[in-house]
Amino acid sequence: MSESIIKSIKKFIYGTIPYIYTKIFDPDSPKLRYYKYIKEHDYTRHIYDFAPAYINMKVDVMEDKEKGLRYVMHEKDKKLYFPEDFSKERIQKAYRCLLIEQHPEHPHHYIDSPKEITDKTILDIGAAEGIFSLSAIEKARMIYLFEYDPKWIKALNATFEPWKDKVKIIKKYISNTNDDTQQTLDSFFADKPVNDLFFKMDIEGAECSALAGAKDLFTKAINLDFVICTYHRKNDARDISAFLDNYPCTYSTRKGYMYVMHRLRPGLIRGSKA
Repeated sequence: MSESIIKSIKKFIYGTIPYIYTKIFDPDSPKLRYYKYIKEHDYTRHIYDFAPAYINMKVDVMEDKEKGLRYVMHEKDKKLYFPEDFSKERIQKAYRCLLIEQHPEHPHHYIDSPKEITDKTILDIGAAEGIFSLSAIEKARMIYLFEYDPKWIKALNATFEPWKDKVKIIKKYISNTNDDTQQTLDSFFADKPVNDLFFKMDIEGAECSALAGAKDLFTKAINLDFVICTYHRKNDARDISAFLDNYPCTYSTRKGYMYVMHRLRPGLIRGSKA
């Protein structure tokens, strides 16, 4: 079966059918416009009107022969490196997706203003390529990059080499356990100040486990801001909200939905603790 036929079938099953059902039984649902987008366009997970401009944009990929890595210029003057095994085409696709996800109208968009991270210590939990921290590097006081996947470590070292005095890469998973590969946020901050922090948590469904290891942090922290992804697991939005309700936090779910495994889910929760 050809790829075009498969896409047409998916378009009908995941776009047309839920659109008709929702239109009839829940016409005021905010999900309706997303089903309409799938119904009217080629099947894609980028179900946003602004996405095509990024998908079709030109991305120049350059090669750093000394480091043995390819990179793109982010925000015109910052080199964003990718792993050794990433082809030029894979890098172009990945970078376009990253830009789509940080568009101001995307439900995965982390911050609305640089003021939110200015003079903050940033914890980039699930750093991957590090694009969020790279954008924040000139405003932040200090940045900790938490990333265990070996394929990203060399690239992260290359990307943040110009700022190595204010960036530390921690090769650990953040969780509710302390061992050779995992660490809790509570243990990480056992000997560090817990004021003026900002953490971004995007760790493939391990967010609830990571929060379970951050109870002391949420109790003691002063001026803590956070953004936590909620789309990886079905009940993450509910469970993460339940955790936050144990502390004097204010928070909200970002408007819109992520399209994951043919399902629409809230993208992330943003909030703060004074």
